[in-house]
Amino acid sequence: PRSTLFPYTTLFRSTAHRLTRSPTTTPRVLPLAIALALSASGCTDTCDGPTCESTWPTTLLVGHVPNRWPASPDPLTDATSSIRGAVSLGVGWRVSAHNGRTLVAQPDAQRVVAIAPPFGNQTLADVAQGLVLSSLDVSFGTTVVQTDEWVVVGAPEAGLSAGTVSIYRDLPQTGVVPQEDALRLTGATPGDRTGTSIELCADTDGDGLSELLISAPTLTANSPLQGGVWWVPSSSLTNLADGSVPIAAVGLLLTGVSGGDRLGSSILCTLDVDDDGVNDVVVGAPLGASGDGYIQWISGQTLRDGTATASGIVLGSSSNGWFGGQLRSLRTVDDVWLAVGAAGANNGAGQVLLYNPTPLFTTGRRRPNTTLSSLDSDTRHFGRHLTTGDLDADGLDELIVGASDSTVGDDLTAGRLLVWNGQDWPTALIDGADHVVEGRHAFERVGRWTSLADTDNNGTVEIGRAHV
Repeated sequence: PRSTLFPYTTLFRSTAHRLTRSPTTTPRVLPLAIALALSASGCTDTCDGPTCESTWPTTLLVGHVPNRWPASPDPLTDATSSIRGAVSLGVGWRVSAHNGRTLVAQPDAQRVVAIAPPFGNQTLADVAQGLVLSSLDVSFGTTVVQTDEWVVVGAPEAGLSAGTVSIYRDLPQTGVVPQEDALRLTGATPGDRTGTSIELCADTDGDGLSELLISAPTLTANSPLQGGVWWVPSSSLTNLADGSVPIAAVGLLLTGVSGGDRLGSSILCTLDVDDDGVNDVVVGAPLGASGDGYIQWISGQTLRDGTATASGIVLGSSSNGWFGGQLRSLRTVDDVWLAVGAAGANNGAGQVLLYNPTPLFTTGRRRPNTTLSSLDSDTRHFGRHLTTGDLDADGLDELIVGASDSTVGDDLTAGRLLVWNGQDWPTALIDGADHVVEGRHAFERVGRWTSLADTDNNGTVEIGRAHV
C-alpha cells in the first residue's frame, strides 16, 4: 500500500558533491559502499520471519569490490570485508566517506562513529577511530553527509517528528562530541520530519562553502502532508554560534502543490538544467498528482537571489506509480541525465525513467529518453532506491538500482541489486542489467540502500552494505 512504501522516503547519496556539466577533473574509480537492509544477521545465518527480525535488531556492514565479482555475486560470501554490529547499536546504519574520513551513522543508538581502515572481518570496536558524535535527538544519524569543513546529521523523528539537522564545525580527531557543540536547525512544526534527506550543494553565494538542501517530506504548511524542502545558504550560518536555531530563520521553503504530495521525498542539486553555470534543484513528490507523482525544478539562480519558486513541473504517467520517489544525476557521453524512480509503476514492479533534462522542464507529461525495468517477474518496487557514480574511471556513471522488496525463489523480500554499466543510453527500453546481486535468504532486503564511498581513500571500488 502507498502508506507503507512512502510514509516518508529517505535518500542517501555520495557525500562529495560535484558540478556535473563538462567535468574538468580526471575521472577516478570510486569505491561503492552499499548498505543493504538485511534483517537476517542478528539471529542466525537465516531468518525465518518478522519475529526473528524484530527480536534481534543488529547490523552487519559488508564491503564488496565489483571488479572482483563472479557472475552471480553472493551478498555475504563474496564480500571483501564485514563490520559486525550489536543489539545495542541498532539497525539502519548509514555510511559517509569523504577525503579519507569514513563515518558510520547509527540512528537507533543516536550517534555517528568515525572508523578507519584496514577493514576485514571485524566488530565496530575494532575499526573505531575514537571520534563519536552523540545526541539526545531521536533518530539522530538517519542521514549523514560531510565536506572538508562540515559534518551534517539529520534526525527527522526528533521533537515530535519536527526534525533536526545538526551541523558540526571544527571537529576534533578523537573524543565524544555532544550535541551542544553543533549548530542545530530545528523543524518548523511537529510531524514535518525535517532532515529526512540532506544534500550538500555546490557553492552559490561565493563563500566557498556548500549550500544545504534539506527535505521535510511530511511538512504541513497550507495543506496536510504537502511536504517541503528547505534551501539553507551557507552564508546564513556563518555568524551563528552553536546551539538551536529554527530552520525557518535561515532557510527558504518550497512546498508541495497539494495536500498529501510528500514533496521532498527525493532531492537533487547536481544538475544544471538551464545551462546557466549554476546548479539547479530538482525535488520529487511521489504521491502528488493523484498518486502518479511529479518532479519540480527550481532555478539555482533564483535561489541565489533569495526566492524559491518552481520553474517547471513534470508529471508521472503511471497511475499510482510514485514517480519521483528517487532522483539521481547520471553522467553520459555528452551530457548529464536525470534518473527518476517510479517504484509503483507496472502494478508495483517498478521502473526507472531516464531523461535528458535540458528540454525536460516544460510543465506536463514527457516521454522519457530511456526506460529501465527488470527481467525478473518477481521483482517488486524496482527503482525504490537509486545510486549513480563512476565505478570504473571511464568518465561515465554506472546506474545502481535497488529492488529490496523482491522475492528470490521462495525467499520473500530477499531483494535484488541491479547495476548497469555507464554508456551512451539509447532511446529505447533497456532490459537486462550488467550485474545482478540477489539475496540468498528471506527478509535480507538486498538493495535497500546504496552509496558511493571511498572508505580507505585508495581509489579502488568497494561495495558496502548493512544487514539490519
